[in-house]
Amino acid sequence: MRERLHLFAPLLVVIVPLVVASAPMSPGPDERGQFTMDLSGQWEFKIDPKDVGRSEKWFDGNVPFDQTIRVPGCWNAEGIGFKTREDLAGYEKECLLENKSLIDLGVFGQQRESEKLFYVFPGPAWYRKSINIPAGWKDQIPWIVFGGVHREAEVWINGHDAGIHRSYLTPFRINLSDYVSPGESFNVTVRVDARRQKDSDPLMGCLDTLDFLYISWGGLWRDVTLEATPKVRIDDVFVISKVSDDTAEVRCELTNVISTNVSVQCEILDSNGNQVAREDQPLTNNVPVPVLSLQIPNAKLWSPKSPYLYTARVRLLFGLNGMVLDSHLIRFGMREFSVSGNKFLLNGQPFFLRGCGDDCIFPDTICPPMDRKALRLRLKTMRDYGFNYVRTHSWIPPPEYLNAADEIGLMVQPEFPFAYHWDLPKTPEAKHSALEQWSAVIRLDRNHPCIATWCMGNEEYDSFDFASQMYAQAKQLDPTRPVIDSDGCTFKNSNRQTLDFLSVAFDEGNLIGFRDHKYDIPDSVKKPVVGHEMGYFVTLPDISLVDSFHSGLRPYWLYQLSDLLNQKHLENVYPQWLEASRHLQTVALKCNLEGARKSHLSGSSVWLFQDYPNCPEGVVNMFYQSKAFEPEQFREFNAPTVLLLDSKRNWWWGDKVEMPIFVSRYEDDASDSAVLRWRLRDGMKTIAAGVCDHVHVPTGGVQKLATVLLNLPDDDKAKQLSFEVSLTDANGTATNSWNLWAFPKSLLKDFDTVRFSGLETIRANYPWANNGSSSMISFDGAKLLVTAGLDENALSFLNRGGRVLLLNPAPEFKVENSIFRPCSWDGGGTLGTIFDAHQAPLREMPSQGWCDLQFYYLIQGAESVLLDDLPVKIEPLVRCIDRPTRLANRAYLFEAAVGKGKMLVSGFNFDQAIKMGDPAGIFLLDRLLRYANGPEFAPSISIPMAALAGKAIHR
Repeated sequence: MRERLHLFAPLLVVIVPLVVASAPMSPGPDERGQFTMDLSGQWEFKIDPKDVGRSEKWFDGNVPFDQTIRVPGCWNAEGIGFKTREDLAGYEKECLLENKSLIDLGVFGQQRESEKLFYVFPGPAWYRKSINIPAGWKDQIPWIVFGGVHREAEVWINGHDAGIHRSYLTPFRINLSDYVSPGESFNVTVRVDARRQKDSDPLMGCLDTLDFLYISWGGLWRDVTLEATPKVRIDDVFVISKVSDDTAEVRCELTNVISTNVSVQCEILDSNGNQVAREDQPLTNNVPVPVLSLQIPNAKLWSPKSPYLYTARVRLLFGLNGMVLDSHLIRFGMREFSVSGNKFLLNGQPFFLRGCGDDCIFPDTICPPMDRKALRLRLKTMRDYGFNYVRTHSWIPPPEYLNAADEIGLMVQPEFPFAYHWDLPKTPEAKHSALEQWSAVIRLDRNHPCIATWCMGNEEYDSFDFASQMYAQAKQLDPTRPVIDSDGCTFKNSNRQTLDFLSVAFDEGNLIGFRDHKYDIPDSVKKPVVGHEMGYFVTLPDISLVDSFHSGLRPYWLYQLSDLLNQKHLENVYPQWLEASRHLQTVALKCNLEGARKSHLSGSSVWLFQDYPNCPEGVVNMFYQSKAFEPEQFREFNAPTVLLLDSKRNWWWGDKVEMPIFVSRYEDDASDSAVLRWRLRDGMKTIAAGVCDHVHVPTGGVQKLATVLLNLPDDDKAKQLSFEVSLTDANGTATNSWNLWAFPKSLLKDFDTVRFSGLETIRANYPWANNGSSSMISFDGAKLLVTAGLDENALSFLNRGGRVLLLNPAPEFKVENSIFRPCSWDGGGTLGTIFDAHQAPLREMPSQGWCDLQFYYLIQGAESVLLDDLPVKIEPLVRCIDRPTRLANRAYLFEAAVGKGKMLVSGFNFDQAIKMGDPAGIFLLDRLLRYANGPEFAPSISIPMAALAGKAIHR
């Protein structure tokens, strides 16, 4: 049986977290006392599409390799693909057949890989390099260490089989002592295969580019190094911080140590390199794992607001003179993150996780780049938008990512690559491999203070058969952190022992958190609750980014969109649609996060921070550029202190208004002398303003600060207003603002030329309105029929020259149900509105060219009309923007001539708005009535009467 390479080398646990710079390593001892040499750079390379390399013995050094490639990296992103169309076609056919079940589930895009990647090749491919071991490394054990391979590696040293490794999560290492000595050269040959062997390789997560992509990429994606270790050495160091008594507990694992005259010394260094604590401990036979306890005077705690880092320098010493046998540096933070009842505590204080999702999207490199600056910028952008926590969906980020998070104060939830239940291990070999890798990951990364929790996978709602075993492993290896078996569960799972807290999916398909009790939590739940994957608020794709993609992911969705825009002649209007879709996303994101902060949640997880390739649901685009929000705008509702408003948005002029102002505060200090300021503005004009001094602002939850009482003046025009609030104390100034709308109460008086049919809710606002079926209505002298449907009498009235305001477009028109929230990742729903305020019926309705929250109750539960079903082309008065894969002509409001008559058709949910007494809905309906009954109602496009008769309902 071939040797299986070590998934986890204990030495690397203490080495890898310390690589905080990308400078080349030297063959001499580095700052940690380790001998290292960087082997990254150009390697010989050869693809093996027929998989003949083993049989032809490419590992013996006699076969020429015809290319070179840079390590680390993904070969696809470096231009490596199939060389013939026949090979590519055969591979893609095989992939589509293999993934038919996922295609049927709707989670696997039907595009071929060549549509999703510029260069397609799953392997195998071969790497080769000639390396010299420095002569000065005698008396050391030489190792070649591979930081990461995707997915499988077979290694030969000087043509000798050195083993096989299957795990892209962990480094693997080969002891070179059996093959070569210091001062000699050797050849290393590596066969890499990106094709997954499900029976033995259980991992599938976002690093594997799943969901709509499901592509295969390969390569030595992390650094390769040559290292030397002493025979007597420190294998592992784990630092446990104990905040309550300013103590760092340092646990050491040693190899080949004889206790006689050997001791362990630990120094704690502050961020300037000054020693702040030290302890020496002689070894005895009774202490196989030495534990040193060092008290740090006035220890500075690590937190997102103050990510202070210490370094533990651990030495293994021999004899009276203290000869150094081995030495390591371990960076850590003094911090404790724990669960207490239904709250999270960070360093003993209540803590709210302001989270977002990272789906491992790297459009150019495909895999995470081993570039400290690039990764730091990525995470700093999240911090700039106010996030203090990121969930890496079904992938374990590399140490370079975690190092950056340690430094900038971003908490991380690494997630084991069990992305979905259908990918869980099925065979004993796969389960064993998963348990081994889970253990290795925890040992590798547990010194990073940024890591908040350990998570076993995504949306394993009812857990899985060996979750309890993984839970026990995690608690044994790292008793300092909460553990969950699934990010994505339900409240019925609240008592599950493998869930230290709950990550619950709320009603993300319908609600946006706007006065809808979306994030209500049952009283019976006694654990912290984090909102699972909150939002999925999609915008239209930005077609201008198409030239930003070069060698990694191929933007097939943008190519398809470009073709569709050309086909439908929409190139000129699309920029306006894109802008409107982004406006809607900003409203939804703000409402959703404010709803979360007003609830009893202990954390939120915005989905996503970065646009997904064919699903632009991110706060920023795929290249980390802002879309509609700038960071300072987003921080108004995503910061330690957030001001909140619990009030409706639509009012009548003359109303007496109550504006309850709340504050959600975590991380910031409490205050007894805060100053609360507010003002209500009409454009640049201030209508009302006020100041509250000496306001008590607690921390660790949500509190009501004040209730502002306003008497709105009288006005004869509908207007958009702005309510602005600021809170100033020793923590700084927090601000927030909300759009409000005020409407005049003037409604139509008795009009004897207007008839109503089948609209009971109208009576509440028009007492003079008759109500009944059109068959009971006398059309003598009638000019306008307002109706919920078109029966024969209504059609006859229209054909004779009457006017109709139709408030229920089905079945005469094909409709699709609609809600206010933007389209979600699965492509259903809508992406915003285009509101043409220049059109006569809409002039008096305040709008900025799209439907903001003043339209919430009108659009929630509305019907959009599919105008493409008609024999003529009609431009909507209010457009419902369709999904980018179809771009259908959809309308909430349109007009047309029919026969000798005229018809105004609305799919808005007036019934709901009027029942709720919504001023915007009542006002808009009144203006439509006035328009349809007035002289400006003159549609320019005619619909044949035959197009209306006998229509079937399509919902």
